[in-house]
Amino acid sequence: MPDSEETTRRYIRNLIADMLEINPACLAETDLLADHGADSLVLVEIVGALERTLGITVTPHDVGRMVDLRGVYAVVEAARPTS
Repeated sequence: MPDSEETTRRYIRNLIADMLEINPACLAETDLLADHGADSLVLVEIVGALERTLGITVTPHDVGRMVDLRGVYAVVEAARPTS
């Protein structure tokens, strides 16, 4: 599991880019994931991968906020336990 915020964000960007089959450098924080081919099925796969690898739980309400990388980062940050 990534340990710093920067490492976590890099991990998320790479994970999503891999699932969308694009270069991570082509995925800006404000790009809509749908514009890169993320449909509801891909989003379910992304959420599942994040939950498994980061040990978080994403609520259905939060999935609706995951329209771009910023949204994904915010959802992951809010779902991570505080130490």
